[in-house]
Amino acid sequence: MQSGRILLRLIKAKPLELFTGSSRINMIVQCDFDGTIITNNMSVMLREAFALDAWRSIEIEYTSRRISVEESNRRQFLLIKQSHATLEKFIRDHIEVRPGFVDFTRYCRQNGIRFVIVSAGMDFYIKLILEAVNVTELETYCARTTFGSEGIVVKYFDPFGQQSNQISSGIT
Repeated sequence: MQSGRILLRLIKAKPLELFTGSSRINMIVQCDFDGTIITNNMSVMLREAFALDAWRSIEIEYTSRRISVEESNRRQFLLIKQSHATLEKFIRDHIEVRPGFVDFTRYCRQNGIRFVIVSAGMDFYIKLILEAVNVTELETYCARTTFGSEGIVVKYFDPFGQQSNQISSGIT
């Protein structure tokens, strides 16, 4: 998929000099991570490689809209018992950043466009992948994780720092 290249070409072809009357429009780019910034889905890859088989029945609950993505991730990542170091090696071996992403973030920074990652993905792999491509300054809203003997504990927070405990799907 070449959406990153196409978007970058559009921006280069038509500079973003947007005005309404005499004041410039503030712009923000909000971007998902799995399947967007990276071409693969690291969340799914980690579950397939390391979670106990029970993750698939939880996934069915999610895809049938009985539970939210947040609840699905909380329950599924508890099934992963491997160490942070083991997962880090796996992640590094499977990084597939979308072509044009790094250039696009550079363009946004140089032109005063706020680029924000908004993802249901996990902080431990998002941070690692962004560091690997030397893009560490991005504002990121995603799940926060801690590693323990019980598995990976996943917590979600709203933009005000309040923990989200949503269990229902919330899908309309």
